[in-house]
Amino acid sequence: MIVILGSGRSGTTWLGKIFDSHRDTVYLHEPDYTIAHETLPFFPEKKDVDSLRSEAATYLDRLCQARDLKSTGSLPVFEKSYRGPATTALLRYWIRTGKAVEAVLRKLGATPSIQCPRFLAPRETSSAARPTVRHVIKSVNSPGRAYLFAQTGRVRNIIQIVRHPCGQVASRLRGVALGKMDDKVYLETVSNLAVAKSYDFTLEALRGLSLEEQMAWQWALVNEAMMVEMDGWPGYRLVRYEDLCREPISVTKDLFEACGLDWCDQTAAFLSASTGGRSGSERYFDVFKNPLQAATKWRQELTGDQIDRIMGQIAQTKPGQLFLED
Repeated sequence: MIVILGSGRSGTTWLGKIFDSHRDTVYLHEPDYTIAHETLPFFPEKKDVDSLRSEAATYLDRLCQARDLKSTGSLPVFEKSYRGPATTALLRYWIRTGKAVEAVLRKLGATPSIQCPRFLAPRETSSAARPTVRHVIKSVNSPGRAYLFAQTGRVRNIIQIVRHPCGQVASRLRGVALGKMDDKVYLETVSNLAVAKSYDFTLEALRGLSLEEQMAWQWALVNEAMMVEMDGWPGYRLVRYEDLCREPISVTKDLFEACGLDWCDQTAAFLSASTGGRSGSERYFDVFKNPLQAATKWRQELTGDQIDRIMGQIAQTKPGQLFLED
């Protein structure tokens, strides 16, 4: 199993679809959003890992069996080694029809959950005729669970994607303005993380900051917690969103090699298509855009004062130091 984790608006969806474009992967988009776990902490402490390991392993198995349209119906739908062209065409029709039906039902006040037949092998297996099929889970809800997931024995690779803090904050603010996202910042949760003890602030001080500064601290502490906990784990890889935008083919090849996936012609085609968009033409949750312009759009969206305050807050943090030269 491969798990892709990161803060919201950090390029997780694009990276997830890049892995989905490989013919030997089974992709699940945010399954932990619809299959919530009421007792598994979002930020478990290391001392609790042993007691939570079995529960987390069972939860990962449940996520791999997700069938809802949000988890299994993200577009585009790619051809796979484990299903034929006719089945792929049927799946595309099912997803588009199901999403249209769900949209109508929501307008009528219902809360639909149409299930999607995935037409895929029930487990990760390999044979002479078919290479190993790997599940890929993408999540912005579970970066704090990275170390716990790594200890379950279910996960081969964990990839953390980190975006420039100004880019991540600017994208969140744009989402709030568009009504696509809320402006909730989990200050109490992140201020209680172990890594937060390294910095001289109080919860009251965080609450007195501007919204963009609060968002920056949430970005910094969540990413730093994952960086610190995963450091040294053999299957862990850290990638900057901006590097993926600048060199999508070489970065993807490196990640595929680390995950035991060969290069795929379908992935090459998707990278070409998804990086050919014109800036300003994409939708908010789109994977088809001009990546370099998307990565630097924050320079036009944020004021100089906002940029200075964001960087002034988190420049000393581990994830912040990844972007000091930018």
